Amino acid sequence: SGLGYVWGAYATSEEGGTIFEPEGLSRELAWMLLDAQGHHNYYYDALDCKRIEDKTHWFSNHARLLEMLGKASWARPPIAVFRAARSDNYFPYAAMPDDWDIGRSSLQAAHFQNVYVTEAEIKAGLANDYPLVFDAGTMVFDDELLAGIERYVRAGGTFVATNVTGRHDL
Repeated sequence: SGLGYVWGAYATSEEGGTIFEPEGLSRELAWMLLDAQGHHNYYYDALDCKRIEDKTHWFSNHARLLEMLGKASWARPPIAVFRAARSDNYFPYAAMPDDWDIGRSSLQAAHFQNVYVTEAEIKAGLANDYPLVFDAGTMVFDDELLAGIERYVRAGGTFVATNVTGRHDL
């Protein structure tokens, strides 16, 4: 998601489940290298990886490529997509943040890299490093968040609000 990148860390990822087929592992490694991931944790379950290695030798056969993880980093993308944790907490079943998350749709389809920011990054001024912040349907703004967005815009940033960008306070 690039959230760690915004705070100065390399991009990271981890498994949501074990991939057992060598073709799937190879495809995933290719995506990690293409995305310049700084780290990838293959160990959803270490015993599964041991079984895969014992059966296919995939990790041994790909040792040199696995060593390439973390050898490259992203160029800073010009777009940050704002996903508000507060909206997800207040309205957990609302579709708006997913419907307007261009980082999971339009930008991805265009092969255009982006990062994500939440309220914490905007309040801390970390969004200022990105020329454009696109709101993915934030429904509620508190005073501190609104002040952070105002500082961002006054510093020259562009904040894109949509028809579902919400209101100030609840």
